[in-house]
Amino acid sequence: MTKTIPLCAQCASHELSEWVNEKSPLIKPEVSKEIREEMRDMEIKEGKCIVCNQDRASAGWFERICKVINKYKLGDSFKKEFHQMFGFEL
Repeated sequence: MTKTIPLCAQCASHELSEWVNEKSPLIKPEVSKEIREEMRDMEIKEGKCIVCNQDRASAGWFERICKVINKYKLGDSFKKEFHQMFGFEL
C-alpha cells in the first residue's frame, strides 16, 4: 500500500510543478495541464505539511495524480519515479 507524503496544497503544487516542468520534454502538454488542474482542487485533511509545517495537509492529491499517469499510460519508469518522489510503501 502506498501512503502519501503529507504536503499542503501549496507545497504539493510547487513540488509537482517543478517535477512536471522537469519532465515536460517527455510528456504531452495535455498531461501537464491535467496534472495542474487536479492540483487546483485539493481537499484539506488533518496533519502537518512536512515542508512548511502548516497544519493543513492535502488529501487525495497523490491518488489523483496517479490516475492521470495511468490514464495517459506514461510508463513504468515515470510511475516509479513519481512513487519514489511523492509516496512511500507501507
